[in-house]
Amino acid sequence: MNEEKLLAAEKIEKEFPGTKALKGVSVDLRKGEVHAVAGENGAGKSTLMNILSGGMRQTSGNIYIEGKQVSFSNTKEAQKAGIGLVHQELALFPELTVAENIFVERLPQRKGFVHKEELNRQASEVLEQFHSGIKPTQLVEELSVSEQQIVEIAKVVSEECRIIIFDEPTSSLNEEEACQLFKIIGELKKREWAFTISAISCLKFLRSATGLRS
Repeated sequence: MNEEKLLAAEKIEKEFPGTKALKGVSVDLRKGEVHAVAGENGAGKSTLMNILSGGMRQTSGNIYIEGKQVSFSNTKEAQKAGIGLVHQELALFPELTVAENIFVERLPQRKGFVHKEELNRQASEVLEQFHSGIKPTQLVEELSVSEQQIVEIAKVVSEECRIIIFDEPTSSLNEEEACQLFKIIGELKKREWAFTISAISCLKFLRSATGLRS
């Protein structure tokens, strides 16, 4: 195993009753790399993304992080190992603030209540990295789709994940918004983080890709 690889998936297969969703798929990901997993609908892209991020178990095959074999029973275990997933369908609470969404499961407490001043301070530190103008006190329902996606990315960044997986991130974005997304990814990759992107429409932004067939 080449330890220069931040993440490696080898011969991943996934079977569901009556169908084989993945057949011997291998993916390598190095520090500072943005890698696309491309294929038509039904090719297994989302299945692979879910396996890599702990959302489901593979039928066979192995996953390595920096040369060490890993196995995840759930997404929390994957997050602890440094892998975060930004879903195609954004999983935000529109009636809550940006800060509350970023730290929804890790709200700072003081005397049994949410410490809002500390919450907003922590959220501001995360949001500053994106130069988006989004304020921690804004309600998510007031944001555009592309701004909500930034909040989703901020959630993953706040968990200190070094490997960020996107499932069809440009499916609901126009070209200008997609360009802005990849500008953000370009800034984050300077920290030697790595990104795997399930993609159909955004291949023109990427240099490295793995193709899946249905």
